[in-house]
Amino acid sequence: MTLLELCLGMFTKESALKERLNQIRLKHQDNPRLDEVAKKMRVREKRFQGDWQSEGHHPEADYSLLKKGMAPIFAETGALIFKEKITVDKLAREVLAQGPWKPGELSAYSSVRKTPENLLNRTTRVRLWRAAQDVRILPLDQEEAMQRLYEALHRKITPAIKSVIESEGYSVEQVVDDVLNFDMHKSQEDIF
Repeated sequence: MTLLELCLGMFTKESALKERLNQIRLKHQDNPRLDEVAKKMRVREKRFQGDWQSEGHHPEADYSLLKKGMAPIFAETGALIFKEKITVDKLAREVLAQGPWKPGELSAYSSVRKTPENLLNRTTRVRLWRAAQDVRILPLDQEEAMQRLYEALHRKITPAIKSVIESEGYSVEQVVDDVLNFDMHKSQEDIF
């Protein structure tokens, strides 16, 4: 999943593979049988919530239909990604260059944005950046500074902004984490 998100440009400003992956999606999006199975499976998983791994399961017939229906999509997606190894490598290097990752210290995943940079408009990004800078300059210990940062960022996320974030499939917590881990360490010009 992370590789697919990388290729779609979820962690970078652009991806040369995004349009071609979107064409694969559009080609296979109308499949009523697969839609029906996926809907049943989502309802089942929602019913079990956090106990999904231990308490829930999908009937083998549903799983087989899903696997069969997804096979052409996986095959085309995998073939494209495999064919574009150089592009994928460039995207991965760009992501790793975003954060303070050093071999042996943090996992690479901890240095990867959880939300795309273009999820929020420029005005909102600058507003969040400024809120973080206002707290950073205060003489606070690390724990108190983190608490104040979280509070300040959450205050700046209005219900309308929250709605935009959630409509794209992300959470406010993911946005706040990305501001804390990436955006607040950039210059104001980089935010633009």
